[in-house]
Amino acid sequence: VVDVSLEPSPGQTPGHFRTNPIPPGTTVVTGRQALTILSVTPDATDEVLNYSSRNRPPEDGYRYAMARVRVQNVGENVNAYMSFGYNLFGLVGASAVNYSSGGCGVIPDRFPHSWVYRGGEDRLFPGGIYEGNVCFNIPDSETDLVLRYDRGWLTFANPDSVEAPRNVDVSLEPSPGQAPGHFRTNPVPIGTSVKTHDDWELTVVSVNPNAVDSNPREGRRLLKARVRVKNVGTYRDSMWDSHGYFSFVGSSAVGSAYSVCEFSFRVRPGEFVEFDVCFRIQETETDLTLIYVGFARGNSWEERRWLSLQ
Repeated sequence: VVDVSLEPSPGQTPGHFRTNPIPPGTTVVTGRQALTILSVTPDATDEVLNYSSRNRPPEDGYRYAMARVRVQNVGENVNAYMSFGYNLFGLVGASAVNYSSGGCGVIPDRFPHSWVYRGGEDRLFPGGIYEGNVCFNIPDSETDLVLRYDRGWLTFANPDSVEAPRNVDVSLEPSPGQAPGHFRTNPVPIGTSVKTHDDWELTVVSVNPNAVDSNPREGRRLLKARVRVKNVGTYRDSMWDSHGYFSFVGSSAVGSAYSVCEFSFRVRPGEFVEFDVCFRIQETETDLTLIYVGFARGNSWEERRWLSLQ
């Protein structure tokens, strides 16, 4: 028998411990992320099953529990982003079992998956806010539920009121001495090249901010940028897509690394290729910036380059 007490200890910061979860509707801040439960559906089984014919009911004795959550980057460095995603959530109840998010099938307005490789990671820059749903497959008998996200703990219940997002003062004015293309606040203009540590020279050749979308989505438009990549190194047969990927950020400070135009090339020294990178972005998005995210050859650290799209 394991004697476990869930009584909070003196001095525990609310929302930072399982024994002292933050009340629903209240925001918990851990580092640069602020998390708030907006609403919960303790038994969302019918809602999930009605949303898509592909969804299957849970096993006997289980139910789908869903929460709508807001996450915000309250950091100060406008050039630094944080990743977020539904796979970072867990739900813990009286059984002391941590239930991972997912297992419900297709759900409405689901949080994106936080995956660090090209094509699957969304990110928030300071001031950026994302709201979405996370779902868990849990036993009917589970009680005393607490939502876990990274180091934050939130009571899994519907709030009487919801705390407003934090006011984050963000300036995109460049600082003196910033190298062009090395900071979000100082991207290189269209037609201007910037070199990476892994021997690529990147140039945005042209931009179509309202490209034809074969799969249009309400409230979104397709942004298409023509990019030139030149091998300015000595490695005789470089594979472009093994070194990095393109991301995007705009005025909403919600970035996406998902490019809907695929590319993969071998480029010899002195040669270049041109291709399109595409992003479905909010119709109201401004301050459009392309980001190259890569790893310098022989090193494990990440580098970024910033190129204006307007």
